[in-house]
Amino acid sequence: MALSPYASYKSHYQNFTPPFDIPASWQWVKLEDIGEIVTGSTPSKSDTSNYGCEYPFYKPNDLEQGFYTTKSNDNLSAKGMAAARELPIGSVLVTCIGATIGKTGIIRTKGASNQQINAIIPNMAVDSEYLYYIIIGEYFQNSIKQRASSTTLPILNKGDFSKLLIPIPPKEEQKRITGLILSLFDIISYIENAASSLKDSVKTTKTKILDLAMQGKLVPQDPADEPAA
Repeated sequence: MALSPYASYKSHYQNFTPPFDIPASWQWVKLEDIGEIVTGSTPSKSDTSNYGCEYPFYKPNDLEQGFYTTKSNDNLSAKGMAAARELPIGSVLVTCIGATIGKTGIIRTKGASNQQINAIIPNMAVDSEYLYYIIIGEYFQNSIKQRASSTTLPILNKGDFSKLLIPIPPKEEQKRITGLILSLFDIISYIENAASSLKDSVKTTKTKILDLAMQGKLVPQDPADEPAA
């Protein structure tokens, strides 16, 4: 069996108690061990030439797009992009300041982010889509909130964010996991859509029944019945 790409990290965790058990071929690693962590920055707003329509400038609200984050409300010019910290396609962006702390997206268009966001640029041993699903899961979301400063405005700085632990399987298994997640989520979406359509049909049918009842069309008319009044 090939040597794990994380074998050199094992000594970091000799006194570490894993959050939960994982398969023998997996390893617990820090975020900083699987790629570059980049905190965003905002080019000067007083220089309007920093802003244009050439490159997305991602902010927390843009991460509502989640798995397919492709556009942003604000955009940078080439000059603004040069002043910012460039993020390549496949970077995983995580909000680390404010009420939406933990909100995450994978960017599908090269761009930059503001300082509320820490981006992970995964190395070759990590699939960015697997990383995205780990980060939006309950375990990691709880880790973010627990490590964030307990103030009115929660903040998780780059140093603490970089030390957060995630379970990493072999690369090919990461891809299989991601593929199955996508398939299962598609099934769930189909069920949700079908349930929504059924709910609409039930509502329409109930309304129709009441309309027919009020119009005297729900049951057959019996000539032997006495008039209502």
